Amino acid sequence: MSCTLKDAATCTYVSATGEEYQEFSCMYKVLEPFYFEAEKCFDSVKVLNWAEQNPAYPIAAVVIYAVCIYSSKQWMNNRQPFNWKYAMGAWNFLLCIFSAMCVIRVIPHLIHNLAVGEPRDLLCISPETTYGYGSTGLWVTAFMLSKFAELMDTVFIVAHKKPLMLLHWYHHMSVLLWSWYAYITRTPSSTIFMTMNASVHTIMYGYYFLMTIKMKPNWLKAQFITMVQLLQMMIGFFVTAMSTYYSNTQTNSNPCDIQQGSLVPCYALYGSYFALFFHFFLKRYTQNRSINIVPGKTL
Repeated sequence: MSCTLKDAATCTYVSATGEEYQEFSCMYKVLEPFYFEAEKCFDSVKVLNWAEQNPAYPIAAVVIYAVCIYSSKQWMNNRQPFNWKYAMGAWNFLLCIFSAMCVIRVIPHLIHNLAVGEPRDLLCISPETTYGYGSTGLWVTAFMLSKFAELMDTVFIVAHKKPLMLLHWYHHMSVLLWSWYAYITRTPSSTIFMTMNASVHTIMYGYYFLMTIKMKPNWLKAQFITMVQLLQMMIGFFVTAMSTYYSNTQTNSNPCDIQQGSLVPCYALYGSYFALFFHFFLKRYTQNRSINIVPGKTL
């Protein structure tokens, strides 16, 4: 992808399709050297339009995922578990690094938007306007697509013949569908949701990597990660409530670009996730304190 810097003073770029946009990284000279040209020129609107025209992909992915879970568990019934410890460690390490990069790339843009605007803008201005072109759009798009890759987590659980919890497969399937839907409906709050999820995943996948190589520090407890996950759900529910408020109180002079239909899945998912994580927390850490497992995966 190519783009042209039209005005260095205002950091205005022109995309390959002729659209003008302001690249966030260009506005802060201390950050700009750490951004690649491919990031600055990325056209997420092009990917967004493609995703809108192909809604069958995430649906097909979760159907295939469900069939594979059932068939592979049946296939493993009379077989010894595989020992894919090092492959699992490498996978966890890659997802930890990727999640950390999503956080590093998106949080500065969120802070910038707060500095030049107000909190309401994060929940009301269309992502196509705020980061449709440029570096942030690249990482938001990569995050959405990564939900397909994260389905591979389940391979290690099945291959190692470990218990496959409802929380695990339900979370993976629903997050994939919701991420795609939030992306194509241009849900403004999706950057907040993404940042929270990527932050938690940085910790969680890092935890499992350290567990695999037997270098986990004693102070890093599984309970802490579950508590952070519960906090994520509460914040997500609050952000959705604020989005609903801004949507219902918008005026012609102060609009809020939210599709009402995108809010219902947010309430349903964050509510169900909180219930499942809280049930896990009570069952795992109050009934049996000796077990050190994080929900979302099983060693």
